[in-house]
Amino acid sequence: MMGLIIALGREDVVLPGDLALRKGIQAAYQLDHLPAQQEVLAIADKWRPYRSLATSYLFSAVFEPAEAPSPPRSRRSEA
Repeated sequence: MMGLIIALGREDVVLPGDLALRKGIQAAYQLDHLPAQQEVLAIADKWRPYRSLATSYLFSAVFEPAEAPSPPRSRRSEA
């Protein structure tokens, strides 16, 4: 899908079976369930003609890197 969006410059692409998109919609719309393909299509219809842009935003929200843990503090006293 991202190949269609990026390489081909398609502005109105949505694949309702894509798990990352479904998880992104679930988080963005605060759903208590993973949306079915028909529900994804119904929600994404409101994004026309820029469904690719909305999909990209949702992908980045799902795949946002986790915050790196802080390094452990040294027990030695620093003088």
